[in-house]
Amino acid sequence: MHYLSCKNKQATLSFLEKFFILVLSAYAIRSAWLAFDIPIIFIPLAYFCAPLFLIVVSECYKLKLEKSELYLSCLPLFYWFIAYIHPAGDYKIFANVLNLITCLTFVLLPKKVKAQFYRCFYWLVQIQNIIAIFLYVCYRCNVPLGFEKVLFYSKSAEANGFYYIKWHMFAVYNSFGIFYRLCGVFNEPGALGTLCAFLFIGTYNTSKKWEKLLLLVTGVLTFSLAFFVLVVVFMFLHTVKKHKVAILVPVLLIPVFLAVPYIDFGNAQINSFAARFKITDKGIAGNNRTTDNFDKKFAEFTNSDRCYFGYGDGYVLDEGSSSYKNYIVYFGYIGATLLFVLWGGAGVWYSKKDTDCLILLFMYFLSLYQRQNAIMYVWGYTVLFGGMAWIQSNKERSP
Repeated sequence: MHYLSCKNKQATLSFLEKFFILVLSAYAIRSAWLAFDIPIIFIPLAYFCAPLFLIVVSECYKLKLEKSELYLSCLPLFYWFIAYIHPAGDYKIFANVLNLITCLTFVLLPKKVKAQFYRCFYWLVQIQNIIAIFLYVCYRCNVPLGFEKVLFYSKSAEANGFYYIKWHMFAVYNSFGIFYRLCGVFNEPGALGTLCAFLFIGTYNTSKKWEKLLLLVTGVLTFSLAFFVLVVVFMFLHTVKKHKVAILVPVLLIPVFLAVPYIDFGNAQINSFAARFKITDKGIAGNNRTTDNFDKKFAEFTNSDRCYFGYGDGYVLDEGSSSYKNYIVYFGYIGATLLFVLWGGAGVWYSKKDTDCLILLFMYFLSLYQRQNAIMYVWGYTVLFGGMAWIQSNKERSP
């Protein structure tokens, strides 16, 4: 990218543009929740995005924005509106003003800049993937690089034996002394696994083989159930798009899927991961996004008068749960439905009915089951709308 395209003229802001994209991309990485945050660096970066963005917009559009950008701006504004009029107790949405600033900044970018922003975000993640894999191998091979053992962030970490193997900002998650899962710079293996899955999906038609392999190896080392589900479902949909007969594949693979949890792979870590695919009376064994206590309270909530409008934004039904159900707890069935319909409508509209973009949208909503905060932070806007912008921009350049 050497310039911004705007209304049939070129704006020679290459240095400012690239610097702005790098700054916001770095904060987007942070918004996915780091294992070991550095607020003194990342928070000033976020506040710096707002005035820098105004400069870019004023030069490129003379404050006349495209309809697509204005439409997408409704998403963070709508969330903030309902959170402001319906908070839970003393919870203050303004405590997270950086979310609004960074999300608005991203959605108001021209599509071509969104695409390049997405590419920058992609490479930042890939670079950390290379470093994370190197550190993972070094630790497993007992290479003395100064690794530290620190408690995992959850309240029950010490009692359950959950730890980070830390090297500066990077981490490997360790449970019970036998299960080692790659986190990279993120606070959970699932966060890294989900990001790798989305970047694999969004760049599938344009990335090189080694880039795909890097994302797959990183995702595998996270032992993230979400990563495997997202990648497998995407590959199935991508194959069906080209070969309709592939729709029969899941039927043939069901016996394999059911047998995997009962196979002894001769490795405690692999056996532990395979056990997460076991079907129980509560669903898949690896579905740990809600606690039993949350499920009990949620059932009571759905049978109460609160179920229509919820308890308000920020309400905690039970600690340690991360699911789309939290939005129902916040805003009730009515508010949550409006929120998801608005996102779904914006996604379909912005996709321009492109098949690859619609597949990405479907995968995004599938992921909300376990990463519901995607619609609150700029990383979620990046992997969806940035991914769509990247897909469309590459197709427009193709002969």
